[in-house]
Amino acid sequence: MKLPLSLHARIAPPMFNRYRAGEAYGAHIDGALRQSQGVRIRTDLSATLFLTPPQDYEAGALSITMGAMPLDIRGEAGDMILYPSSTIHAVGPVTSGERLSCFFWVQSILRDPVQRQTLFELDSAIQGLAACPVPPETLLGFNQTYHNLVRMWADG
Repeated sequence: MKLPLSLHARIAPPMFNRYRAGEAYGAHIDGALRQSQGVRIRTDLSATLFLTPPQDYEAGALSITMGAMPLDIRGEAGDMILYPSSTIHAVGPVTSGERLSCFFWVQSILRDPVQRQTLFELDSAIQGLAACPVPPETLLGFNQTYHNLVRMWADG
């Protein structure tokens, strides 16, 4: 599964959470706006940075509903997942140990998630082509298209 490109304009200050045995955070979507230190941002993307290795706790997966099925994630310490804030997500109950993570929100220069996904897929294709023997003018044309789409879609 390909995850969204951020093209961030603003990033909210990080917050931290700790889940111990029996603790969870139920299914929810993140609020559309966050206010922090006098600055309001639109929450286009949510980020979770895993701080505890998965062997230090049981269960407690971050569950993100992308499409019809939830994606359950128990990242390694240092892994980060970036996902649309509009998706339903939850942290399942920890059954033993302690799960620590950092989370924050990102406002993208692209308000539309379909545009972010389109640019992510185009950028991935360009990177794949760059590893192949293709004429430089072909790569230049794709790069031109990518940057012209950013110009057309980006907020200020």
